[in-house]
Amino acid sequence: MQTVKTPYSLHLSRTLWQNTYRCIITNEENEYIANILIILGIPLKRSEIPENAPEALPHLNVQVEEVLIDNVHDLLSFEGFIADSLLTKFQTEHFSPEYCSFSYPGPSESITPDTPLI
Repeated sequence: MQTVKTPYSLHLSRTLWQNTYRCIITNEENEYIANILIILGIPLKRSEIPENAPEALPHLNVQVEEVLIDNVHDLLSFEGFIADSLLTKFQTEHFSPEYCSFSYPGPSESITPDTPLI
């Protein structure tokens, strides 16, 4: 049996919120690479929404809170590996996510006391 070497390890934990998970990602040397928050996008049952409502697909919302990758090529490889890993990890009989949606919050310095929130 051949062992496949993966560039990252995911250390997943539950949070105090339903369907929300935190994940620390490390590299092959067990060095910290990223911190992400995962929120399961679980659609309502068709019987709970209007008949003419569009179809909503189950998915994973991945908020990258911090990542220590500084070039686009490595970031795209990182997202691809993380998406594949998470989609497999969260696959169950009752929840089968179709895709991951990644988001990267802006720096906290951009919000000041004078910044309008609405």
